Amino acid sequence: MTIAGKIESTIAIPGAVSVSYDAGIMKVKGPKGELSRNFAHPGIDIAVGEGEVSVSCEYPRIKDKAMVGTYVAHINNMIKGVTVGFTYHLKIVFSHFPMKVTVKGDRVEINNYMGGHAPRYANIMKGCTVKVNGADVTVEGIDIEACGQTAADASGDDVNAVSAASSASEASAAAETDKSIYRTLDEIKESGTINIGVFSDKNPFGYVDENGEYQGYDVYFANRLAEDLGVEANFVSTEAANRIEYLQTGKVDVILANFTVTEERAQEVDFALPYMNVALGVVSRNDKVIDSLDNWNPDDSIIVISGTTAETYLTSNYPDIPLQKFDSYATAKEAFQNGTSVAWANDNTEVIAFSLQNEGYTVGIPSLGSADTIAPAVSKGNSTLLDWINEEIKTLGQENFFHADYEATLLATYGSEYEDSLVVEGGETK
Repeated sequence: MTIAGKIESTIAIPGAVSVSYDAGIMKVKGPKGELSRNFAHPGIDIAVGEGEVSVSCEYPRIKDKAMVGTYVAHINNMIKGVTVGFTYHLKIVFSHFPMKVTVKGDRVEINNYMGGHAPRYANIMKGCTVKVNGADVTVEGIDIEACGQTAADASGDDVNAVSAASSASEASAAAETDKSIYRTLDEIKESGTINIGVFSDKNPFGYVDENGEYQGYDVYFANRLAEDLGVEANFVSTEAANRIEYLQTGKVDVILANFTVTEERAQEVDFALPYMNVALGVVSRNDKVIDSLDNWNPDDSIIVISGTTAETYLTSNYPDIPLQKFDSYATAKEAFQNGTSVAWANDNTEVIAFSLQNEGYTVGIPSLGSADTIAPAVSKGNSTLLDWINEEIKTLGQENFFHADYEATLLATYGSEYEDSLVVEGGETK
């Protein structure tokens, strides 16, 4: 919250995480390990309370406000690191001279770059692991900066051989072979693992619980997909803005992350049959309920998450309304609770859940725009996986699977009132 002469932000501490702060050093410990960082800064106060960390500054200057936001981002990354971890996917690409990439000790070795005889090296930062599987290079760890630096070193100008999976060079290589980057159904079965993109911070749809385990409506469905396919589910944490990218670069095989079907998205990915109904909604505080977007006060803003249908809809239909954009659900939620905007627009399922889980908020606009659906998505052209998922959804509909999913994961939040209006069985909308 912000009061006269003071700015303060709070970060929730998950049940599986412990946080301590002493003499400017913060230590965060969770299921995946422990991280520490020096946060000493004159004028910035950090306090660890019951279930939360607060970062505040009295009479802040512009730089102090920015520093508070930076500290909050660092702490969120530390918590995410020790609960979920971070993964960077890179791709080995070349146009003529085949390269060999291996891991040797604490370095990545690249041989035959541009036909050269001398190998090139990239350092692996402490705490990171690098795996090479054919043309795929994976960097994993709990420290986002160490993982990012390792990935950058491997794909930087000094090496210039291993490129980020979303780079133009890979897109060019894919275009030359006329083949998208994806694994077929048989390849997934052979590997024994299916990579599924889900949210890690969006309770009750996709989140990490106090034991470091993925839970939620989408995760319940994902586990059943893996079980019926006869493979293990490997969950990959995604943000709304990364969902298409993760499919196009082969980072995941399927996205199950509240992915609303739109014509624009369908040009870039293939959607399977739907499993949930959705529309947009707007939540606001009880003391200033927003029930219409007409005659908007230009001094007020609405929070949206980048890459969502809420952002697209408001930009197209209400271009004069200022938008505050955030990359993740957690940061958007925190900003809204801190009062940075008068309202938050998102899928109505999510804003309804927020208002039910947090006192003092009302969904003044429960339905905005057209009624849409949520569906799994796979890489464009991956017909074998798409066909299997469609048949699976039809089969699951015969046992009312998605009603069971709702009752196991959403009933505690929404109650039975919303069940029949939200659930889609067998891919058939009413």
